[in-house]
Amino acid sequence: MESEQMEAVVDGGFQELVVSEDAARLHAAWLTSDVASAYNESAYYPYTSLKYHVLLTAALLSEYRAGRSFDELFLTVRPGESAAADASAEAALESDVVSPYQTVLWSPLVTLAVTSDPGNRPAARLGAEPARSFADVWSRLSDQPFETGGTRSRMMLDAQLRRLRSWSTALQYIEEFVAWRGMPDADVADVKRGWS
Repeated sequence: MESEQMEAVVDGGFQELVVSEDAARLHAAWLTSDVASAYNESAYYPYTSLKYHVLLTAALLSEYRAGRSFDELFLTVRPGESAAADASAEAALESDVVSPYQTVLWSPLVTLAVTSDPGNRPAARLGAEPARSFADVWSRLSDQPFETGGTRSRMMLDAQLRRLRSWSTALQYIEEFVAWRGMPDADVADVKRGWS
């Protein structure tokens, strides 16, 4: 664990993730939390992410409470936002692409949500039952989530996402890719250009 993440935990970094009466604020806190990203779902599953497990569970619970069944749900894609690089809960709350309880990944590269209403966004059904792998759903998206042509690192990212089965691992992988690779403004503009 990086020292900054350890300091955040020691200084009460989890407090903002559990202490609030405002559900939309809690969602935004989890969506932008570096502290939650530092933990696995379990010691037995070292390449999973507690952060994305919680966000995925919240998205499913929200849809179930609204009367939807699993076979009505989609993974939807929107372009990323440069504001996601700031990774603050306030920025997430102000974003036009973040949907409370539905957005499971918000990054400068791509924004992903689990919803029963895909609208005109690229989307793929999750399937008939909760046994689908991320790779299966990612491969069935109705449009390429981000431009891969001419960018070897993005081609590698897409290839990895087409083989990762765990949802939380795949979402954490995207987060780590963006953090490691960075997303200059020119790249964000190129991603958005493909979606307009």
